Amino acid sequence: MIEDESYYWTVSRYVHLNPVRAGLVRRPEQWEWSSYPGYRDARRARAWVAHDELLAAWRGDKGGRDARGAYVRLVDEGLDDPPRSPFREAFGGWVLGSERFVARLRSLAGPILSNPPAAEARQVAGLDPKRIFAAVADFYGLEGGSLSRRHDPHLARAVAAWLCPRHTEASLRELAEWLGLSRADSVPNLTRRLEARLKTSSELTDDLTVIMKRANEPAAGTHPADLIRRDGPRQSARPKTKNKAEDTGH
Repeated sequence: MIEDESYYWTVSRYVHLNPVRAGLVRRPEQWEWSSYPGYRDARRARAWVAHDELLAAWRGDKGGRDARGAYVRLVDEGLDDPPRSPFREAFGGWVLGSERFVARLRSLAGPILSNPPAAEARQVAGLDPKRIFAAVADFYGLEGGSLSRRHDPHLARAVAAWLCPRHTEASLRELAEWLGLSRADSVPNLTRRLEARLKTSSELTDDLTVIMKRANEPAAGTHPADLIRRDGPRQSARPKTKNKAEDTGH
């Protein structure tokens, strides 16, 4: 729920940068399913997308008289300095607006809005990456430090690298540091073989579901930086299976 057009650019930019944040493309206009190319170039606009409505919300804060160019500059700035999710500041994770707007919705919706489900709010705003790192280490029964060992072939590193961009706001640069990688663009390299296995392995898909269920549990995990420094092993509640420690690429 968004109060008015003053929030449009902030929310739209965050959505358009999602494929970049997930490591799927280097630039937002490269994502096949995005409406963003139509904002960069009017000739690529789709008739059923409200491009003009978004651009009309421009306040001139990026200079010049060209709203389209201003929006492109705003999105490009987000490539170098990834924005935080605007929903982190939203009431319940899904109502974005003034206190007056929130109060009005509360009066209309009653107790459902007054006490929004925490799980849904976390899904919108993004999980803290510490929860995923802790859940991955716990699931595989690993020492926390093993997730940051460069060239360690254990599947768990690729799993953490694959899950975090999809469920957190962690940048590729941060993930590279936590995973012991030298460059941010090495994070997608770590996950390529995992993605290939996901197409044929229902067991791996089930494993990822279990890990995310644990990551969403109320108990707080350990920050990735702290997890890296820990020496003590974590116990897994799931029996280890064969072929869990295989080369996932670097």
